[in-house]
Amino acid sequence: MAKQINETGYRVVVEPKLLEAFWYRGILGDKGAAQRLKDLRSLADQIADQIKRHVDGVGNIEVEAETEAVCSHCGSGWTEESAVYNGGCCAEDEGSNPAYVARACGEAI
Repeated sequence: MAKQINETGYRVVVEPKLLEAFWYRGILGDKGAAQRLKDLRSLADQIADQIKRHVDGVGNIEVEAETEAVCSHCGSGWTEESAVYNGGCCAEDEGSNPAYVARACGEAI
């Protein structure tokens, strides 16, 4: 039997105009990434408030963050199932290699 995808419901997704409004026109200037994210969160909250005030038939509205998993040492994208070892993306990560840790503790691999 093959995997089948069935539609089970629908929702409306609203995305703010970010790239052309902020980065390409330089409105945010030289602010750091953390400040840009705070500004974008504020913009998303403002849009959500505007939708609540001006759109009928809205059952629920939430602002959700997009996330990405990265190595806390070097910032490389996370590629492994393990929560502590990312395949040796950097020297610090390699120190968390389960095979290395097991050997260091004298355990059988």
